[in-house]
Amino acid sequence: MNRILKYLFVIIGSCLCGVALINGTIWLLIWLIGLYLLWAVFYSNHRWTIGLRKYLWVLRVLAVFIIIGYTISVRLLFFEVFRIPSESMEQTLKVDDVILVNKYQYGAILPQSPFEIPWVNIACYMNKEARAKMNEKWWPFRRLAGFNAVDRDDVVVFHFPYDDRKYFVKRCIGLPGDTLCIRNSTVFVNDNKHEEKGTIRQRYRITYSDIKQLKIFCEQESIPFDPKKGENAIQLELLTKQAKCISTLNGIKSCNLEADRRWIVDNYFFNNKKLKWDYANYGDVIVPFKGQILDLTDSVTVVYHRKILETFEGLKWNGTLKCYFLNETPIYKHKISNDYYFMMGDNRIESIDSRSWGLVPEKKIIGKATCILYSSSNQLSSNNRILRLIK
Repeated sequence: MNRILKYLFVIIGSCLCGVALINGTIWLLIWLIGLYLLWAVFYSNHRWTIGLRKYLWVLRVLAVFIIIGYTISVRLLFFEVFRIPSESMEQTLKVDDVILVNKYQYGAILPQSPFEIPWVNIACYMNKEARAKMNEKWWPFRRLAGFNAVDRDDVVVFHFPYDDRKYFVKRCIGLPGDTLCIRNSTVFVNDNKHEEKGTIRQRYRITYSDIKQLKIFCEQESIPFDPKKGENAIQLELLTKQAKCISTLNGIKSCNLEADRRWIVDNYFFNNKKLKWDYANYGDVIVPFKGQILDLTDSVTVVYHRKILETFEGLKWNGTLKCYFLNETPIYKHKISNDYYFMMGDNRIESIDSRSWGLVPEKKIIGKATCILYSSSNQLSSNNRILRLIK
């Protein structure tokens, strides 16, 4: 049995090392080599390891610290657990779902402060001088090499762009370099209609000549259904896949997406009085990519991109001269230094997302939501949400 485990360990380790080399993730290779050395010291029959075992008590003390270090590194570099706080991603994710977030997929962000390191932060909290700099960045931003870039329709966990204490979970709709717009509540990316996932919740208007099959379907899907007497139309909140099914039922004349005419209120992020956008008609919005030369005189850029340009690109808007400044010099074009993403919640009716507060810079992305571990909700339906992959 020991021999089988040994060979299995070698095979799996070799495969992981090969993947690390191919993808250029040298940090993972070093992590795996360290893990192998820890195993070898205690279990290998190599001559050098047998000699080290003469100092077994020293090795045991070192092993405790190494194991603690590796435990911390799993959370920092590989996985972290989050709880869903809002309804913005229903039905994909529900309130109180506990999810596993894959950090190495896009490359883990190294800590920028000792307060971000588990266990180490306890010692920092006890130090008065360190506590005074708790909200500061001690070290520069750095992301380790990952296996993939963020892809369209990935469910992404990220820090809110303007407050690192908050984290959001949304679906990525716009990638760096995309041009995105919304027309009558339908999303278009690069002039092509975006093929929405079946779990997107929106409001639909349904007209019918016979209501029987529609009523049965709504009861089966637990959809609130309260038609008014004398009318042959009803408005329902449906998932994309539910709307497709309803459109095929007998007695249904039409099942059309209802334009979301809610006005996007003026807020801290951009002044909508100049753009006059609502949730049904929005954009065109350019999603900037690193290295892109952005025209700073464009009317949408002046309003919609202003917050990211001031916060992440180091520019300042001069309201009197109506132009951007960099180091007290007026500029009219700017080379973007970050990749940005446009995020939206699956529950379009309830989600506050990039439509309200703008784009997400790459440096704020934590990782990819991969699995629902369990639900901490007391509802009976929560029993069905154990170890479910997130799509």
